[in-house]
Amino acid sequence: MSWPGRASSRKVEQAVPRRAWGAHRVSPTVVLPAVAVSWAAGTMVALGTDHHAWMASPILDGWGDALPACTAILVVVAVACVAALPLTRWVMVMVLAAGASLGLVLGTHDARVWHACMQSLGITHSDARTLICLTATVVSAPEPSRVADPIMEPRAADRQSVRCSLGSISSTDGHAWPSCATINARIAVEHTDLAIGDRVTVTGWISPMRPSTNPGGYDMSRWARSRFVLGSLFIESSELIRRIGVDPQPIEAWKHRVVQELQAIVSDMAPEQAALCVAMTLGPTSPPMDDIAADCQVTGMTHVLALSGFNVGLVLALAGRMVALTPCRGAMRSVLLVACALLFMASASAGISADRAAVAAMLASGVAGAARGVRAWHAASIVVMVVVLGTPSALLDIGFQLSVVVAVALAAWANRAPRIASAWTRRLMARGEPPESARARLRSVVQWSFTAWIVGTIACMASTPIVMHHFGSITPLVVPGSIVAAPLSAGIVALCTVSLFIASTSTMLASWVVVPAAWCAAAFAVLTDALAGWTGAAWSVEPISGWACVGALACVVMTMRRQRPAAAGPCWHSVLARLWIVPPLVALVWWAWPNPFDLRVTMLDVGNGSAWVVEHNDVVALVDGGSLETPEVGARTIVPALRSLGIQRLTMISLSHADLDHLNGLPSVFERVPVAWLMTTTCVIEGACDGTPSARVMAAASQAGCVVMGIEAQDELLFPSGSWLSLHPHHGVAPFPRNESSLVWIVRANGSSLLLTGDIEETGSRFVRASIGRLQPVGNTLLMELPHHGSFRPGVVSMIELLKPAWIGQSTGPARLVRDRWDWVDASTTRSVTARDGAVRVTVRDGTMTVERWEHGWRAIRDQP
Repeated sequence: MSWPGRASSRKVEQAVPRRAWGAHRVSPTVVLPAVAVSWAAGTMVALGTDHHAWMASPILDGWGDALPACTAILVVVAVACVAALPLTRWVMVMVLAAGASLGLVLGTHDARVWHACMQSLGITHSDARTLICLTATVVSAPEPSRVADPIMEPRAADRQSVRCSLGSISSTDGHAWPSCATINARIAVEHTDLAIGDRVTVTGWISPMRPSTNPGGYDMSRWARSRFVLGSLFIESSELIRRIGVDPQPIEAWKHRVVQELQAIVSDMAPEQAALCVAMTLGPTSPPMDDIAADCQVTGMTHVLALSGFNVGLVLALAGRMVALTPCRGAMRSVLLVACALLFMASASAGISADRAAVAAMLASGVAGAARGVRAWHAASIVVMVVVLGTPSALLDIGFQLSVVVAVALAAWANRAPRIASAWTRRLMARGEPPESARARLRSVVQWSFTAWIVGTIACMASTPIVMHHFGSITPLVVPGSIVAAPLSAGIVALCTVSLFIASTSTMLASWVVVPAAWCAAAFAVLTDALAGWTGAAWSVEPISGWACVGALACVVMTMRRQRPAAAGPCWHSVLARLWIVPPLVALVWWAWPNPFDLRVTMLDVGNGSAWVVEHNDVVALVDGGSLETPEVGARTIVPALRSLGIQRLTMISLSHADLDHLNGLPSVFERVPVAWLMTTTCVIEGACDGTPSARVMAAASQAGCVVMGIEAQDELLFPSGSWLSLHPHHGVAPFPRNESSLVWIVRANGSSLLLTGDIEETGSRFVRASIGRLQPVGNTLLMELPHHGSFRPGVVSMIELLKPAWIGQSTGPARLVRDRWDWVDASTTRSVTARDGAVRVTVRDGTMTVERWEHGWRAIRDQP
């Protein structure tokens, strides 16, 4: 008996030839995410001209002029093909090319506008400081600030300033700049009568946001580029500000009133908790929460610290999908979406450009959520496309990148995580108990814990490549920390938002509502402090390149993709899917594998100050740690750098003398990093009177359980891998001037030496020159610190000519490069200057010296400028 259906089907299959590659149909469900990815990729390439000079010439010059016309033709052809032809692979390639070209157009236009603004300001490099005069509108309420940090200088409490943001900027010739451009202004006065909406003409010194010049630092230039913040303007006096009119800013004024209302509601809380509630709910930060912000930076939990327009927009996109899946009518779903929009407008305050992008993302999520059963991939894709269309520079922001990747990863695993957690719980705990029994409740808790752990791990896997690209460190505590901190943050935002609505009728009732928010804020502060104190919880490597980041993300996507049910047999497809995670893990281990060395010296860039990290074998020492121009240099610069370098504890801290530019960051280091010893001179110990900066350092060391030891000339510390011999100061040296009583070390480790000179001047240089000549073996690799940040002294010249060091490090600000008195040294030896080279690392191994500078990762110095 024959089967006609099967026979005809077999004949047809034999008759039809094999289709070409381009003739295969493409599923329509992948079109929108693919277009969003290609669009974003093209935009990123164009925006990359700020960090990759080789792309600037073809994109911003000749080829960029013809790009819009070519893109228009390509888009028209792609649309025509989609409308007239089946969706084959060739048509899909055309669509993706059109999306990438459209992204290039958007990114090129944005990059051209940015470069035009920078050139009109006279800013040519990251260290430029230019005197300008411009007309602008005050778009944020002036608030008190400080010119300097009171911990850095006792007199800083009297040096008050006022900070605000300027928008709607136009140059003196009347040429208007983009409406999204802003400038962060700081006025050196105690108070001002400026208000939101005042149109003013100002004169001051503008400097751009600098890129990261230290390991573990955040690239402020990329952040400023993503927010279109042109720079920081310092106005020396209120006489340089002239009010010329009024330009109403109703939205900004309304947001300022909301901030003031919330500040009044939380005024009964502790200052730190009140500042945290305001920051999480509305965005503005204040000095009382500086410690929490520093802890979040160390632990990598900044994403739960404050709201961002990008983050809220993406969350609303996923919320729109959840609303679309609810069993209610379309009208009710629309009402819920509008309620989400109002909640965002009432509770989130991001920058001027971020507001527009977030509102656009919110509207896109509403459109995506209007259809029942809309895919999360499509909602996130629409958000990305709308945000890129509104503010292309948003792609440079790490918050936006993390939000997209984490949201997509969680959407992909939203249904699978509970099933996996349920299966694990069944294996661990058998069923059969009554629903209301204690064992059943324990089973539910275990299942929810597994679900949270799986979701947190997936979010960590998705965000790791991006975090590695920007910072170069992995903090596994981010997963459990975020799982605990995210509900606390959500509770703070929800309660404070509800209190804002209630405050319109009863202020007392609103103050009662925020009481649980204060508890959540206190728990959040305790959590971040505990995680920041766990120094062994970070895995630090050098930041990976952009291509490596993209490759790792592609492997993660292939690992997390949904597997179709296969026929009976070996599940090799599932095994192959899991193998996609192997390449990034192997690359990460290879990247982080430590290289042996005899002596390693890292000179951090702290501006007008000094901070050196010395390593040999199991000895890790921090020599000085201070700055005159970087507030909170310990928490903001030194501690993140130590974590990024993989340093979990310090053998000792050496303090050369009691000047502020050498010690004001040390209290923060003692608080966050375990230290065994504090080595300093007897002059510093005896001069540590109450209220002095050196007394703060001694108190912090004592509180941390650190042993303080006084050092004089000829005292020696012996370690298995080397020794530290003190050459200065000798017994009975005068404590003043402090520079001449600096502690000088000669460090010797496995055939290499390092001379640390502190701030010695003429007398100290001659004394050290006489002491060190007989100690330095012939042919030994000698590294040397240039005394007193590079102050020219004849005794220092003679010491350099005698010792002939292989490398000289100069930690100083840009002022000493205006008239460089030491440029003659560059002809005979390698000299690194932090104001010119940023952070520098010198590694000596088997007599071979390698000098590297920090450029978003260590890069070897080949040609000195």
